[in-house]
Amino acid sequence: MEQLKTDVVHNLNEYVSKNFKEGSTLGTVFLDGDSEITIRINISCQNLNFKNFWGGEWLSTYDINHALGSNDFSMVGRI
Repeated sequence: MEQLKTDVVHNLNEYVSKNFKEGSTLGTVFLDGDSEITIRINISCQNLNFKNFWGGEWLSTYDINHALGSNDFSMVGRI
């Protein structure tokens, strides 16, 4: 399970660095379960531009469910 989490964190960090402004975004990964696992990925972004009087936030959560030993995955995302 630790290797899975390490791999997901590595890929999430790569995704964030390629698709979001540096220093504006944080990605987190949580794993839960033993034989049926849930991987929860959170992406939080805050972008402020005080000079032009605007700001924006982004929060997304993705839950990936998987039964170990199977090829079945399901994913639900919320933005």
